[in-house]
This record gives sequence, structure tokens and C-alpha cells, in this order.
Amino acid sequence: MKKIKIAIKEGKKAKNEVIRKVGEKKWCLYSKKKGKDGERRRLGCYSSRKAAEKREKQVNYFKNIDELYALPPKSPSDPESLVAKE
Repeated sequence: MKKIKIAIKEGKKAKNEVIRKVGEKKWCLYSKKKGKDGERRRLGCYSSRKAAEKREKQVNYFKNIDELYALPPKSPSDPESLVAKE
């Protein structure tokens, strides 16, 4: 089995999440987008900021995985793409 390495550029990393300290020993990861109720979605609480940052990287990876492995669309002129498959 081949291992695939995907590097995320730290300088251009999209920060769509916010890490906030809650209480004395908890760090919570929140979405930047607000939901229908006006509150930010909680993406998890962790005991250290480092753990919250690690989870933020994982969330960003899985958000962008479709872009990394996207196949080019078939052209509409391709006769095989027009045939209905059963």
C-alpha cells in the first residue's frame, strides 16, 4: 500500500476556525461561520491549544480533500459520457 503525503502550506492556510480558551484548562474550536441561530458551531474542546490546532489542521484537510483528488470532468462531446449506465 502506498502512502500519500499531502503538504498544507502554512503561509496560505485558510483559517476558517477559531480557537478560544474556555474556563481555565479547556480550548474549544469553533467555526467562523455562524449557524441559523446566530451561534458559532463548536467543533470540539481539547485540553491544550496544541491539540486544538492539530484538530483544526485535520478539519481543513478533510474540507479540501475533494479538491486534492478531483478528477477532471469528462467533456460533453465524449459519446461514452452520454450513454446511461444501468
